[in-house]
Amino acid sequence: MPPFPACLSALAPALILGACTSAVPAAAPDRQPASTGAVAAQPDPRAGLFARQDTNGDGLLTPDEFRGGPARFGLIDRDENGAITLTELLSYDAMNPAQ
Repeated sequence: MPPFPACLSALAPALILGACTSAVPAAAPDRQPASTGAVAAQPDPRAGLFARQDTNGDGLLTPDEFRGGPARFGLIDRDENGAITLTELLSYDAMNPAQ
C-alpha cells in the first residue's frame, strides 16, 4: 500500500476530529434558530374549568361543586364514588364530543 501523501497525513487528525463534532452549524448569535414546525402543547381549557369548580382544591368535583346538574354528574362519575376526577371529565368529553 502506498504511503499517504504528506498533505493528507496532516489533514487526518482534523478529519477525524471533524467527524466527531456536530454536523449542524451553530445559529448566528443575533438570529433565532429556524422553527421545526412543532406546536407546543397547550393546556386543556377544561382543566381550568375543572379547577374553578373544585372550590376546596382537593382535585375532585362533588355534587355540590359540579355545575352540570345531577343527571350529568351521574354520567361522568364512571366509578360511582360520588366524585368526578379530571380524568373522568376528560374521558366523558372525549366519548361525548357534542355535549
